[in-house]
Amino acid sequence: MYRFAAAGATPTERPPVDIPAELLPYLALPDPDSLPEEQAAGRACVWGGGPLNLAVAIDLGERVTEGGQHWFPQACGPCLADHACKALFAHAAACVLCADAARFTECAIGRGLDRFQKRVRRMERVGDCG
Repeated sequence: MYRFAAAGATPTERPPVDIPAELLPYLALPDPDSLPEEQAAGRACVWGGGPLNLAVAIDLGERVTEGGQHWFPQACGPCLADHACKALFAHAAACVLCADAARFTECAIGRGLDRFQKRVRRMERVGDCG
């Protein structure tokens, strides 16, 4: 289930975004060891590197590295939509169902990524990190 910004949300509120668990592996995150502290801590967009505030940050969930380090990636709306779109194209290129015009709607991952990237693009809080 997706939850998006309610109409009339004030800039100090942080409407939650749920990213379906089955889609998380497709949203390729950078290696946290290669990121500056601001990005690994979620104070800057994990992809674009721009500073985030509560009005525009989208929480990508706490992550744990193989070494047991906890990190807290967050993204701005445009970067998340861009990476969801890239994930959709990468998935569709390798998926038998997505490649078949008559059966593409049968792929739950392809449908989920398509819906998710479209919804993120329509969100009210689309602050750009760049």
